[in-house]
Amino acid sequence: MADQENGGSGKQGLTGLVEEVPEGTKALKTKVEEQVQTLKRPEKTQLFKSMFRVKHDDSERSRALSVLSNVFFHLHPAKVNRDAVRYNYTWGMGGITFYLFIVLTITGVLLAIPLNMQGGFQQTRAINWYIHGTGWIVAHAHLALLGFSTFLEAAAVYLGLQRPMKRKLYSLPLGNMRFCTLLIGFSIYWISMTIAGLIQGAGKIYEVPYIDVVIAEHPYMIARWLGGTLVFVSNIIWLYNMWMTARAGTVIPAGRMPHELAYER
Repeated sequence: MADQENGGSGKQGLTGLVEEVPEGTKALKTKVEEQVQTLKRPEKTQLFKSMFRVKHDDSERSRALSVLSNVFFHLHPAKVNRDAVRYNYTWGMGGITFYLFIVLTITGVLLAIPLNMQGGFQQTRAINWYIHGTGWIVAHAHLALLGFSTFLEAAAVYLGLQRPMKRKLYSLPLGNMRFCTLLIGFSIYWISMTIAGLIQGAGKIYEVPYIDVVIAEHPYMIARWLGGTLVFVSNIIWLYNMWMTARAGTVIPAGRMPHELAYER
């Protein structure tokens, strides 16, 4: 009797398990159908609702709320005069205000590409032995600190320093001059030190007298000095521009943001 009861309970357990499988399949099918419907109507997703919280109705209040509650649109003023956005009035100042930040950020990201390629390349044992203790390492370190980080940090300062100081950037031409001087100076510095490092590595391998190596790399040391001087000058221009922004930049009225003044002359 006990065996029959155990056998019966075993059959019931197996039958119950078989019955649960179709139920799980139905639940999975239902979930897949919901996901498909979500893809067909992206405006119903949580991501879309987090960015567009208000319907785009014709009322001024609804349009203002759609700008203020949007993660992208809130950087711009909610409302401007119709004449204020004409090109013959703004002369493209809305884009120029954001120009330095975009240029510096993109430049820093692009310089990170050779940084990562060079870093992996020099991890090879034979190559590491060749360049160890040479100017190549100096050039690689400056590519990371000066080529990548400095450009991104300068972009953040240009964009963010206007807010706590409550003033617009003093001079965009000075900002452009600083960017070009920094980029040219850094490029000269990095290329000259990379070549000098290869010369030093060759002299180490072939046991060339030290004085001959110094003579061979001398032109590249001069180029290094020139590039470093341009980098130093660019930082002086940058500090002067920030100093004049704090002292003589256009004062931002209370309740307004620096980018809103881009629509005014």
